[in-house]
Amino acid sequence: MPSILIRILLCISSYFPLVIIFTIQCYMKGHKRAGIAVLAVGTLGLIGLSFTQMLSHLE
Repeated sequence: MPSILIRILLCISSYFPLVIIFTIQCYMKGHKRAGIAVLAVGTLGLIGLSFTQMLSHLE
């Protein structure tokens, strides 16, 4: 069973396409800071999951 960190990262990264759509909608409505914040959280989740996957293959 994956750790809690891996489960959180999986949840965030699985919603990454939705994050892109939400970011575009925020930009179109003029909420640029909210769009950037949402995109940053989604990207960090995706990077974190990729990084932990890479580390698990090295062990």
